Amino acid sequence: MESNECPSSKIIPIQKSLYEPIDFVQNFELELTQNGPKETVDVEIHLRNFVGYDSQPTNPLGPQWPSPPADIIGCYLCPLCHCYHQKLQMTARLQFRNIAHLFQLDPRMVWSYGVEACVTARLPNIALPAGATYNLSDPQQMSSRRTDAYLIFHPFEYVFHEYDNGDYNFRIVDVRLKISKTKLFYVDESQGWQIVNDDLGPCFRDLYPKILTFHPDCGCNVIIHVGPATLKAHKKVLSAKSYKLLEFFHGNQRATEIHFLNVEVDVVRAMLEFFYTNQLDCLSLVVSPLRLCDLLIRIFRYATTWDMDKFRIACLDHIPFAVTPETASIFSEFADSNNLTYLHLTLEKYIHAMNLRQPAEVSRQ
Repeated sequence: MESNECPSSKIIPIQKSLYEPIDFVQNFELELTQNGPKETVDVEIHLRNFVGYDSQPTNPLGPQWPSPPADIIGCYLCPLCHCYHQKLQMTARLQFRNIAHLFQLDPRMVWSYGVEACVTARLPNIALPAGATYNLSDPQQMSSRRTDAYLIFHPFEYVFHEYDNGDYNFRIVDVRLKISKTKLFYVDESQGWQIVNDDLGPCFRDLYPKILTFHPDCGCNVIIHVGPATLKAHKKVLSAKSYKLLEFFHGNQRATEIHFLNVEVDVVRAMLEFFYTNQLDCLSLVVSPLRLCDLLIRIFRYATTWDMDKFRIACLDHIPFAVTPETASIFSEFADSNNLTYLHLTLEKYIHAMNLRQPAEVSRQ
């Protein structure tokens, strides 16, 4: 696991002695950006290692800790503090801020969420004043398909007998957590669920910041006109992501400008971000559910018209994450008119269950 934090990972400091009770709860949010629509999830982790019985003694390192019942499983007697400890155990819970689990483009497709966790500890070391840092084990991974508004993973367990050197300064330093998201498709009984690897082609993420500036060294070699708006891009990116643009530049090799007609600038901005980063982040472009609904519908129509299948599929993946009570009816009408049968069915089921009334119309240009 990477040591530095990224948007979908978190380092949680613990700083607890191995030989003291650990009952640690931490809540935080993480932004998932690696696969599929970007979303923010609320995470709760619970780290514990101690089981106490009857009463708490005054000296946690003394031998007078009461013994647990004989049928307790998963505990061991610490030879130093004479306390009964559990294996170090961590549970993770994800709380989602959307209702995407209620809507599907296909009954055989779901999103799976994974947790990768690593616990680090520090042992005293004469040669190293700060001590030696160890991972209690290799990073453990666990994944589960989302079927609700939250997801609780089975506990991770860590043991550390091999690190026990008889020094009370053995400390749990931190927990390193990473959350991921994967699209799954159910093939059949023999093959089960398989990961869907959307072939989005080459990624030009390093070039994307350059099209957002008009600095002379940005390297852009084509100007895009969308009405009165002007955007910059690289011919090699446009050609790699759209065969129609590839044909245009083959026939117009000296072209340095291109006019996009019958499309709004926010759709083209979303298209360029997808071309460069292989991600569709509509949430950064709008501030309300109705505007997001309107933007996704216009993106779908534009991508369909210009045979941008990958852009269109990314848009469809985004829709379940964008549904709210005020946009459900609009998305349902859209799904029905575009023969998205199962999406329409799940939307209608939700509308009926929530007894939703038709919301205000959004523009459909």
